[in-house]
Amino acid sequence: MAGVGTPELAGAVSNAGGLGSLDAGYRSPQGFKELIEQSRSLTSKPLMANFFVPQKVTIDEHKVNKMKGVLRDCLTEMGEDPSAVDSVQVRVPKEEFEALMEIGVSQGIDIMSFTFGIPPANTLSRLQRAGVRVFGTATTVEEAVAVERAGCDGVVVQGSDAGSHRASFLPCKVWPPLVGTFSLLAAVSARVRVPVVVAGGIMNGQGIAAALALGAAGVQMGTAFIPCPESAADTLWKQTVLTNREYNSTVTNGFSGRYGRGVCNRYTELIAKMDCDIPDWMIQLQLYSVLKQIAKRRNNAAFQQLWCGQGSTLSRVMPAGELVRTLVEEYSQTVERLPSQL
Repeated sequence: MAGVGTPELAGAVSNAGGLGSLDAGYRSPQGFKELIEQSRSLTSKPLMANFFVPQKVTIDEHKVNKMKGVLRDCLTEMGEDPSAVDSVQVRVPKEEFEALMEIGVSQGIDIMSFTFGIPPANTLSRLQRAGVRVFGTATTVEEAVAVERAGCDGVVVQGSDAGSHRASFLPCKVWPPLVGTFSLLAAVSARVRVPVVVAGGIMNGQGIAAALALGAAGVQMGTAFIPCPESAADTLWKQTVLTNREYNSTVTNGFSGRYGRGVCNRYTELIAKMDCDIPDWMIQLQLYSVLKQIAKRRNNAAFQQLWCGQGSTLSRVMPAGELVRTLVEEYSQTVERLPSQL
């Protein structure tokens, strides 16, 4: 989950027996290299990294100008100078995907996972020749099958419960596709032979046991680790996750131009009224960043991006390593208890 990961969080998870994850999506190659080096200083255990598959980005001036109008209204409502958004000059970001791949290989990242699509065939084969295990992310059965056919070593199944960006990449009648975690897991497990890791709403050992019973080889957890002291989330974000109700999240493309699940607030309400006019991925991110920075400075939750999954009511505060050990204990207790309940 972008914005949460730190070397301390990844290191603590790996040292406790989990697989610590590094978010490479928004980082420069040099920033990613430094992130890995810092993480390696904290653990000798395996690490994984997650990447965004490159997207076609175009600048639609009509959409940009309309979004600037919405952002001006937001700033006015906050009591800030609305002209702050006028100085934003959006641009198509420099593509550094292959450079990130090289850094990951040279720095010995053990597993690489991808979202928003499948990496190019030549990139996939190069990573695997270097000994990297490659996972693609899917939000539908069709996407999971595509990931397997492309030759990936495994698939991460992302249910609609999950916080942060939706990984969807194949056209679908309903967009974005929002299939519940366990419904999607059961369907994908029946169709693919590669290992399946599941993400979305899993917050405790009971959830892990349920996921494994439905065919998962493992679980991926994000929201559960937001309140950890090692997380990069600020105090407002952590407290919001801890107090948020399971029904109080929404899927919006108003933060980055790609759909993602976060806490409902004033900003998501405004964006819902102009859904089809949102600028492209990364262009919207540049526009929203002005409002985000001001809202963060003012500790204003009404206009902030607060990624959060639907399992947030089960959140708890503890160090990441302790949380991993707690999850293992809860899982073991659940499995031991099952025979007497059947």
